[in-house]
Amino acid sequence: MNQVLPLVRYVLGDLAHLEAAPCRCNAGSSWPRVVLEGRAADLMRAGGRWVSTRAVDEALSSVRSLDFYQVQQTAPDVYDVRIIATPGRAAPVDDVTDVLKALLGNARVTVMAVRWIRPEGGQKFRFTAPHKPHAATVGVEHPGLRDALLEEVAPC
Repeated sequence: MNQVLPLVRYVLGDLAHLEAAPCRCNAGSSWPRVVLEGRAADLMRAGGRWVSTRAVDEALSSVRSLDFYQVQQTAPDVYDVRIIATPGRAAPVDDVTDVLKALLGNARVTVMAVRWIRPEGGQKFRFTAPHKPHAATVGVEHPGLRDALLEEVAPC
């Protein structure tokens, strides 16, 4: 098995880890799977720990009637969240607030229902955006930091 994927060979800024558990799709493969946590530049710091886009995505997956979201960290432990609800449904503002407060710890979370979320240049969209650039964005030059981040972010 080749454990070196193109993802590792190029400097993309993606955080990923190998997970030994079989894929949930029941494809029958015994190969470890690559789990993407998101971009290093999108990691947010919450209560002294790193929170990845994947962690936010998994936490919000339990919220019904939520079609789209964007979490913007505006200051340490302060988050503005824009959500787009399923058409014809009430915006789940309280549910999103509760889920994110549980994930982010002792944080101020303000959730706003909107009709549209502006993409960034190149029509790219960020689900999470940290307050300030942090050392994870230079992880290529600091492999020790990259390993520490993966240990904090990885569920296994």
